[in-house]
Amino acid sequence: MYQPIQKRLRPSAAHGRAPGMDGLQFVDDETYNDMPGERFTYLKEMGKSPYAYKVARDFEREDTEAFVVGRAFHVATLLPEEMGSRYAFTAHRKNTNAWKSDLAAAGSKDMLKLKEGELIDRMAMSARRHKLSGPMIDAATCEVSGQWKDPATGLLCKVKVDGLSIKDGFFFDLKSTRSVVLREFAWNAHSYKYFHQLAFYKRGIKAITGHDLDPFLIAVEKSRSADVLVCPVTSSSMAKAYADIDGWLAELAECKRTERYPGVCQQPIELDMPASAYDDDDLSLDIGGEEHAI
Repeated sequence: MYQPIQKRLRPSAAHGRAPGMDGLQFVDDETYNDMPGERFTYLKEMGKSPYAYKVARDFEREDTEAFVVGRAFHVATLLPEEMGSRYAFTAHRKNTNAWKSDLAAAGSKDMLKLKEGELIDRMAMSARRHKLSGPMIDAATCEVSGQWKDPATGLLCKVKVDGLSIKDGFFFDLKSTRSVVLREFAWNAHSYKYFHQLAFYKRGIKAITGHDLDPFLIAVEKSRSADVLVCPVTSSSMAKAYADIDGWLAELAECKRTERYPGVCQQPIELDMPASAYDDDDLSLDIGGEEHAI
């Protein structure tokens, strides 16, 4: 019998302000979405083009089942006491009469399949009971938001942090992942701009609170094993991400000034094979001082 996770996990750290957290506070998703300021979800698209940023900002993203499940994993892990008030569960196939009846009974709650709920439970329990991530989550104040003005461009920015502890000097972002194999997760973290996200959060936390906290990624595998990866992030990664963010914000400020948001191609671009196509040697990636074949 499925047992909602909020009955099996104690609540995480309290919402709202904590000592030394002036300017950061808990707000619900709707309030945060309505807050003015540049958010990383849109800003990262500047890495592709200003036009990609504008499209992301101006057109609401489709709320797919994957996004619903991802949000539920965050709630189950960080705010388990809220699962019952935010999610309902069904054992029935979508669009059947029984499913429609469950959906009507759910009201404003998001609907999850029982199998999704069970997987989310395993993942949340793994994160909360892991010897590294568990104490971090227990010590953290979770889901806090704030705003600051970027000094170089004057752009108002905002952030919503999964968890942070000023007393312990860290903050983290919680991720679900297909694999906790370090080589694979490192590529995913780069592709999805997790390093840039942490750099943006780190900058915002320091601007708002005055505290320079160490960034961590906590990743939980979307599988029966629900294994956990806890990763502090290197200073070299943060330096590269900071430089990219500075460029994105400067370009965005100019786009806002001119009201022009160009796409990726403004003139013909010569196309060549990637460098790896000319190299017969085996490719490798240096991770943690070890060479890994790719």
